[in-house]
Amino acid sequence: MRRAPADLVTIVIPTLNEAGAIGRVIDEVRGHGFTRIIVVDGGSTDGTREIAASRGARVVVQEGRGKADAIRTAVRLVDTPYTLIMDGDWTYPAAYISRLLEEALRRGYDEVIGARLRGRENMPLLNRFGNGVITKAFNLLFGTSLSDVCSGMYLVRTDVLRRLDFECRGFSIEVEVAATVASSSR
Repeated sequence: MRRAPADLVTIVIPTLNEAGAIGRVIDEVRGHGFTRIIVVDGGSTDGTREIAASRGARVVVQEGRGKADAIRTAVRLVDTPYTLIMDGDWTYPAAYISRLLEEALRRGYDEVIGARLRGRENMPLLNRFGNGVITKAFNLLFGTSLSDVCSGMYLVRTDVLRRLDFECRGFSIEVEVAATVASSSR
């Protein structure tokens, strides 16, 4: 029996004090038919965990510190072929989850990265500049044509994610995952 696209992916949302946005994020994800949602909380004190649970997400407390440890905690719980990681601050539209999954399935990619559409205006100019420089350098090094290697929304084959031995702890995890996938597919 063929599995529906929503059954192929688990949405992982690392959080730390995202009470102002996490409810909207989960509602939007569920509104697009994705029900396998794991919120990995890094010690929020603002009610993030309670809001996420009330919206139907599976909430787990992160082991360790930093975004890499949040992903490491979650991936052990994922039972789908794909894992989509997205920030819990409502920067990324859930409407694009299906497109990322379709692209991975159609092209056989190990990873598909979403580009920021919402919230870019809230990013400091220095961060935008830095992301642009990092992305251009990444593209030159790996022969890719990415538009936002630092994006906090990306889909990865779960088996590939499980094999990664993360060296970083924080938000540079996005670049590390992309670099590992890009170098292994050369």
